[in-house]
Amino acid sequence: MKKHRHFTFLEKRGFNLNLGTIKELSEFIGNPHKDLKCIHVAGTNGKGSVTAFISSILIEAGFRVGTFISPHLVEENERFLINGKPIADKKLLPLIERIRFSLKGKKIKPSLFEFCTALAFLFFKEEKVDFAVLETGMGGRLDATNIVDSLISVITKISFDHQEYLGNSIEEIAAEKAGIIKENSVCITRNKGKALNVIKKFCKKKKAKLIVSESKAELKKIDVNKMFFDLTFEGKKFENVCTSLIGEHQLENIENSVNAVLELRKKGFGISEKDIINGIKKTHWPLRLELKQKKPFVFLDASHNEDGLKKTGLVLRELFPKKKFHFYFSLSGARDYRKMLQVLIPFASRIDVFDGKFKPVSGKEMQKFLLKKTKKINSVFYKNPRNGLRKIIENSKKDDVIVALGSIYGVSLLIENW
Repeated sequence: MKKHRHFTFLEKRGFNLNLGTIKELSEFIGNPHKDLKCIHVAGTNGKGSVTAFISSILIEAGFRVGTFISPHLVEENERFLINGKPIADKKLLPLIERIRFSLKGKKIKPSLFEFCTALAFLFFKEEKVDFAVLETGMGGRLDATNIVDSLISVITKISFDHQEYLGNSIEEIAAEKAGIIKENSVCITRNKGKALNVIKKFCKKKKAKLIVSESKAELKKIDVNKMFFDLTFEGKKFENVCTSLIGEHQLENIENSVNAVLELRKKGFGISEKDIINGIKKTHWPLRLELKQKKPFVFLDASHNEDGLKKTGLVLRELFPKKKFHFYFSLSGARDYRKMLQVLIPFASRIDVFDGKFKPVSGKEMQKFLLKKTKKINSVFYKNPRNGLRKIIENSKKDDVIVALGSIYGVSLLIENW
């Protein structure tokens, strides 16, 4: 499949850890973000899933919803969604040109993420969305999305990731994420301990209402492609609610999402109980322990930090209690692959590796570490990611479990195998 690449003129630019550029850029195009009702989602793990759940519930309730995510998986258009559908080229290309024209003669040089953020704001305004659900790119305080005056901020599970930019302690990382909380707004979180203490301080300073536990989800049954749970909110219990996003960690994401839409309901927006249940059921979010085939089982999963990888391993162990798993792994960015591989080793029968497409951690280095670290775990480095997965599948038994996982920039390369 030929991929459309409309942002090549921005690809060699880094990113700006300040809000100056995005503020200027937005001003050049009329500050479209000021006309949007925004739900803003930050966190280390789960922010993509929460963005998807909230969007799906609001769509089910009959609202016109703009959703901004990053990065894309296959096509750049996937970053900009209206009611779950990516922007068409016939709308995307003129918006790109309009923003480029607004920059002529100006000194600022926006990064890819800043340009896409401004484009999302403009697109959502012109499409007259009822709500814009925005996923931060990294951090929160200095993230380009953080110029919005959001109605609700959601802060998902905070753990270690991007320490070189966000800090080396949970408190420092939490402070960066909590930077999205706005004056007199509402903040939703299920964090505990040190992270929650930081969030509480930010809410107090901003006079924001903090919601920690308004709904509760209890796991009932899980299989390879769906999960059933009981959901309680506003004094009512709904039994055997279904979602295709599996793993007990998704229950926390669902609780955050339900708490967010309940706050919108309190503000007078028409969202029924049925909308919430059906919205959860209809939520699809790729690369979250996504089953792609059986015989052998093949999952794709975008876990790329220690906490996420451990949760993936625990879900797999629950699904297949007597098995070890064949992992196919890649990482992007300045991440400590040693710590992450050590998380995977107890769950693994073997760990093969490949290079992703954006600042990849060397697959050959990871292979060398694995072969030196343990004699029980074999490892092959595959130069061609897709061919490597095909070979792994061809050489597997029908009841084997293969899990391709790691950074989105790597795992997304494998989507075309199906």
